[in-house]
Amino acid sequence: MLKGDAPKKLEYTEKEAIITTQDDQQITVPDSTAKVYFQNNKMDNTIINIFNIISEDKERSSIIITQDNKEKVKIEKEEFKHMIKRAIPEVVESSRVWKNISTVDLLLRKPDLLGNSRWGFYLNKNIDVTIEDNTWLNEVHTGKIKNLYAGIRIPVKMEIEVDMDKDNLPIKDSERYSIMEITGDVIEPTKYEQINILDIEN
Repeated sequence: MLKGDAPKKLEYTEKEAIITTQDDQQITVPDSTAKVYFQNNKMDNTIINIFNIISEDKERSSIIITQDNKEKVKIEKEEFKHMIKRAIPEVVESSRVWKNISTVDLLLRKPDLLGNSRWGFYLNKNIDVTIEDNTWLNEVHTGKIKNLYAGIRIPVKMEIEVDMDKDNLPIKDSERYSIMEITGDVIEPTKYEQINILDIEN
């Protein structure tokens, strides 16, 4: 059993799901069962609510789940405390996405000079950004554009997307940043910015 903890590993085969617990035990279940449970936190919430109620019954020593009139699972009272722990992160439903496109001189924090991962920038806080300007990226990767290091500023046209909840409030940590176009040459840092770049990197 997961004992209220998220699985350490979850693998799907053709018809089964192999669940590895935090203490490295493996449980095999039908893939359809695993998808119902792990891809939606409603089932987890239902189990938590049931065991919150059961836990208040001081005389109950266990709960038995049967199938075809045969005992399938027996959960002892000592395990109730594990069953009320949240194993699946709570899902906040998004009703819409707020988008904004702006031009800004982004302060570079961590470039990717060879691959296609997101770049690190600073914009009031540390952010990771996808660069969609493939022409500019190609020039970086082939060495035509050099001197890209923490502290320079890059003029960009950037899109910001934020998921909004049903009350039209931004959902925490849902921001997504993508650079649509590099709009100018890099801007070298001033001496003051060079001194303070260490604070940004931390």
